[in-house]
Amino acid sequence: MLRVNEIAKATKSSLIRKSGHNLINGVSTDSRTLKKNDIFFALRGDNFDGHNFINEAIKKGAAAVVISKQIKINDKAKINILKVKDTTIALGDLAGHYRCKNNIPLIAVTGSAGKTTAKDIIAAVLGKEYNVLKNLGTHNNHIGVPETLFKLNNRHNICVLELGTNHFGEISYLSKIAMPQVAVITNIGPSHLEFFKDLDGVFKEKKNIIKHLAGAKIVLLNGDDVFLRKMKLPQQFKVFYFGKESPCDFMASGITTENNNVKFVFNKKHKFCLPTLGRFHVYNALAAIGCGLIFGVGTEKIKAALEDFQFLSRRLSKIDCSDFSILDDTYNSNPLSLEKAVETLTGFKTSGRRILVMGDMLELGSRSQELHRQMGSFVAHMPIDIFITLGKFSKFAADTAKSESKIGRGIYNFDSKADLIDFLRKKIKSGDIILIKGSRLMQMEDIVSSLTKVK
Repeated sequence: MLRVNEIAKATKSSLIRKSGHNLINGVSTDSRTLKKNDIFFALRGDNFDGHNFINEAIKKGAAAVVISKQIKINDKAKINILKVKDTTIALGDLAGHYRCKNNIPLIAVTGSAGKTTAKDIIAAVLGKEYNVLKNLGTHNNHIGVPETLFKLNNRHNICVLELGTNHFGEISYLSKIAMPQVAVITNIGPSHLEFFKDLDGVFKEKKNIIKHLAGAKIVLLNGDDVFLRKMKLPQQFKVFYFGKESPCDFMASGITTENNNVKFVFNKKHKFCLPTLGRFHVYNALAAIGCGLIFGVGTEKIKAALEDFQFLSRRLSKIDCSDFSILDDTYNSNPLSLEKAVETLTGFKTSGRRILVMGDMLELGSRSQELHRQMGSFVAHMPIDIFITLGKFSKFAADTAKSESKIGRGIYNFDSKADLIDFLRKKIKSGDIILIKGSRLMQMEDIVSSLTKVK
């Protein structure tokens, strides 16, 4: 519970109306899910304004509301009203205050690709010994992170948070709120270049996760990543590297794919198994193993957590249809994750053909054409039988692949998703394996849904 005066102090707000109710049970940013005696933050965005739902929040029993502009509220309503300059920043300020009241170890995870999976595997490993709180899905921004922190209670022993960003300053802001003792960076790759411009910009933003490290100040870095391996850290930090190429504290070797599982040997001693086709997930597993060992989880329990881990849907999920298979990796896409997915496709044993369906990779800014052409060149030199693209940027990938590939007739570009689906239905043969991937806004899962209904 929080007190209204405590909230006013933490958010630097003016208490412009005070009711007799001083105790707050919870924090809400959505009037639809608000519970009695919650405090409602009227957040404002490009397409919404929470101030329009204040009266609804009051009717549902809100004990207090936080506003950033003048609004007419029934004078008879028994409600605490706090006024701030920016309700979103006030939400973060209160989350930081609440985090201080719950002083448990917190692990923060970021990176250009794999951070959600890394966060989930870390939570699964630590869950063998602790009661773990984690943010659901990709609730990793200036709203999702505070909302997760407000769920902390005295039953939790440890917290694992994914921190996301697409603008400079966001990682530092979220890290300041979360105050982690452990920071994990999965990799540095070309994502959100619309704002970060280049890999140096991505690295500059991601490394800010260590800016507000507290307590033990532990950092886990991908030792195979050229940016992270050269990252300069203060001497008082405890740094661990994980990888499979460079010498690292947490190493994987002997990596194989068997029966839809990836198997590897950890530090030349322990055998581990992951229920996935993606070998690149070994990096996420290594980060989780490292966190588990740091927090005293036994090797056998870590092994069990990895073997039982359930990967989220649309993240390189294998779907077996009547006479062909789909690798559904439609959740999102950037050059790094697409390259790893293509490597998985080409390593897949099949009696038929390997087909890649690529949708546009978005938020790459001025480098969109260049990076799509680079991916086309990459695909042209991989053992892929048919390459199909969707979107204005992916056309550059198709054009480049045609100019560099010997299978020019096996490369196609579509502007219409319906036309692509119709073409693919006619093209599929028995034994084919099809990788489907694209950025979130491309909604490539529509293609998966259509194909699974056909055969």
